[in-house]
Amino acid sequence: IRVGASPEHTSSPSTMRASLWQIEHCKLYTNPENFRRWMEDHDGIVPKARVFLLFALFSVLATVSLELARDSSVAFWIGHQAWVVPFLPLIFIFAHCWHIFGRTPPFLAIVFSTIVPAIVAIVIGYAYQIPLNQLASALVLPGCQASPGFQVLQEAYDAAEEVYDACIIDLANNTGRSPKMLRTNVVLEDCFALPEYVIQYGIWKREWGYLEYLEVSQGCTGWCDSGKLPLWTRPDRTGRDGCSSVAAIIIQGQAVQLANVMIASGICTLL
Repeated sequence: IRVGASPEHTSSPSTMRASLWQIEHCKLYTNPENFRRWMEDHDGIVPKARVFLLFALFSVLATVSLELARDSSVAFWIGHQAWVVPFLPLIFIFAHCWHIFGRTPPFLAIVFSTIVPAIVAIVIGYAYQIPLNQLASALVLPGCQASPGFQVLQEAYDAAEEVYDACIIDLANNTGRSPKMLRTNVVLEDCFALPEYVIQYGIWKREWGYLEYLEVSQGCTGWCDSGKLPLWTRPDRTGRDGCSSVAAIIIQGQAVQLANVMIASGICTLL
């Protein structure tokens, strides 16, 4: 305080406290010993900060993996391995508790909370990327000859078409309405009481579910061949694309890109 200074020019208590706080922090950052003591007094801050950072990093992986896991084409052809990735943050919590309560070395906590989940995400990403690329390339080939699985789907569609035709004929005989009129209002699921439907549905339940998903969500019909009449939706237009070519576009344009993002995110986490 300057001698002879007026009271309004004297330092206030809050200003003096702020100055003291700045001095203490300058001592903290300039003196390694003070910093070490401060870290010992606040030993829980670093593990907590690491957990929050890892949750932020893996939020991208979790979002991408959920998109992959919920994709019907990916689930049908590859499987549901992507559901593992959203549960990887549980490893962070386990490693955090292991470090805090078990007083284990930080290196082990870092390995189990960072490296292991990232490697798992990368491996799962490649487990999707490679077969999805091969699948998309095979689906665009004419005639569905590239894979036995394609022929199975074609057989499933043929069976559904036969059941639908038998259902239309049965309804026409019972109602006296023309088959052409019935086809504009009847879908395959309306034939659930037909004995042929019950038998074939038990055989092709999984394949019919996938073909129905493609027809309803993508507006395609059939499998190998285009221009087929719809079985699970009403015929609002003609000349629809075959579902095999549509599935190839979806897999190459969406699923493969999601797998690439998963791999890239896992690599960035390791770095």
